[in-house]
Amino acid sequence: MKKYFILILFLWAVLSCTHQQDPVSTNNFAPKVVEVEGCIVPNDSLNKLKIIPAGEPKIVRAGNPKIILTKTSILPTRIPRIIISGSPEISIPGHNNFSFPKVVPAIINPFLAGIPEIVIAKEAQIKENNPQDFSSYGKFQGLKANTINAITQDNVGNLWFGTARGITRFDGKSFAHYTEAAGLCRNNVSSIVQDKNNDLWIGTKGGGISRFDGKFMTNFTEKEGLPDNFISAILEDKSGNLWFGTNGGASKFDGKSFTQYTDKEGLINNVVFSVCEDNQGSLWFGTPGGVSKFDGKSFSNLFRG
Repeated sequence: MKKYFILILFLWAVLSCTHQQDPVSTNNFAPKVVEVEGCIVPNDSLNKLKIIPAGEPKIVRAGNPKIILTKTSILPTRIPRIIISGSPEISIPGHNNFSFPKVVPAIINPFLAGIPEIVIAKEAQIKENNPQDFSSYGKFQGLKANTINAITQDNVGNLWFGTARGITRFDGKSFAHYTEAAGLCRNNVSSIVQDKNNDLWIGTKGGGISRFDGKFMTNFTEKEGLPDNFISAILEDKSGNLWFGTNGGASKFDGKSFTQYTDKEGLINNVVFSVCEDNQGSLWFGTPGGVSKFDGKSFSNLFRG
């Protein structure tokens, strides 16, 4: 009887342990949670902090710095050399062996201009990422040529560029190229002026002058009354006359005829590079031989003595 009692007690203990075991998780991917226990290190196990007092700092006197001037494009102006001008040489057309100016009726034959070549302008080139830097336009951005001989702005804000390959209008978005194919007298443009009637006058190197009103072209050469086909300068005076500086003298165009002024009429030199009108209405002609001032009646010539 005692044996049976011991066997029953043993079976009861085994069954009790089986029911107390944790159920086996069916989730093999569940994280294993481990409780973290801290560890306190006794003070006698720590090294004592070593305190080192700072010494007196060593003071070294700074030397003289090397000063390098920055590069600049601003230079002080020097005192100009002042030379008292002598009395100008006075030449009166029609007096003292000087001829009266030759008047040539102009031959005016306007014709419908051709269609220009339109090129959408690409973004301007900027060498450095700086909004204050120069923006550049060239052939890559849509120009016909990189060599620009003349620039003007018309009454509506378009820019016109005179190049060695024609004249180009730029409206801020696209380039319109006018060449000999569109009616221009010659592609090699030297000067551009817009008159009070909003017509463009386009001087060329060896081809004469083209007048363009936006629709019609009118070409002037020696056959139409010019003294020479090489045009270096164009000016509209206060009276509305057009003056052309050529390799054959100065020429005035009043809308109907050309009046020629050369050294035979008192001009200092027949090659006229530039023309300017002063506040008194006198015209000044720049030449390789000096300057001629024309008041409408006589020439006052200044040259290097």
